Amino acid sequence: MEKISKPQFNPLVPQSIGASQGKIVFSAQLEYENSEIFVVDSDGSNLVRLTEQEGFDTDPVWSPNGSKIAFVSTRFGNWDIYIMNADGSNIVPVTNHFGICSHPSWSPDGQKLVFQSNRDTQDINYGDARDEFDVYQLYSANVDGSNVIRLTRDPYTNDWDSSWSPDGKSIVFSSQKDFDEPKIEIIDADGNNRHVLASDKVFNYIQPAWSPDGKQIAFAEISAKARDGIPNLLVMDSNGDNIHSVNNLLTPGTSPSWSPDGKYIAFDSYHYDETKFTIYLMNTDGSGVKLLVNIPYSCSSANWIR
Repeated sequence: MEKISKPQFNPLVPQSIGASQGKIVFSAQLEYENSEIFVVDSDGSNLVRLTEQEGFDTDPVWSPNGSKIAFVSTRFGNWDIYIMNADGSNIVPVTNHFGICSHPSWSPDGQKLVFQSNRDTQDINYGDARDEFDVYQLYSANVDGSNVIRLTRDPYTNDWDSSWSPDGKSIVFSSQKDFDEPKIEIIDADGNNRHVLASDKVFNYIQPAWSPDGKQIAFAEISAKARDGIPNLLVMDSNGDNIHSVNNLLTPGTSPSWSPDGKYIAFDSYHYDETKFTIYLMNTDGSGVKLLVNIPYSCSSANWIR
């Protein structure tokens, strides 16, 4: 596979990002088959490792009140969702299923999680190339693992990267029907009223994330010709209007996460020496890119406390 072009980073620092902007949780790949969860203040200080376990701990996301972190782990063999205290203590399972469960997102009241899983689509014989890949659907569950509800039900469509709206009424996600380009869709929190917010015949739209006020959605765009594509971050209004790039400095990025005041975005990108992936911050217009984490491991899945 061809190497992605070296990004051009501007060393400007976003103004006034400090402890008042809370903490950012992320995962770091320490070894080939081991990743762990870390937390750091939004000014880059007080880096703390929260998990230490064989296998993968990844996809961390803060609860609305900041007291808990939901995450994905293979600590007992399967890809399941767990919840722990903000200091890494008291780890308890939410799911326990032979299928893969991943990418949790909290409801704003902190009582439920939405996540993606292939639990009901593993044994479908499509008779085409889909048989070689997992097909994911969206589910919700109480934080104790009870009352699991399947929200999307098209076995020919992959539904990923769900994010619960701040008002609790909607869930935005990325979807891919058959082998078309992924698009951004939205449903009501009960799974009804599904419709497309943004799509493109050339670009893959993935990883949507709500702004804290619910008025905007940030997401990643990757060229359908992946060998030529450089990830780009975009922002649109919550109704799908006014789609615009925020990569003014040619900084490729994925997995956007908004600061509590909505002024900044954390994202994953290549380290400027191209040796690893790591976490950066920037103003929401794409200016003022700041390297947040500089450790010897590839880092991803940044999530900013609300």
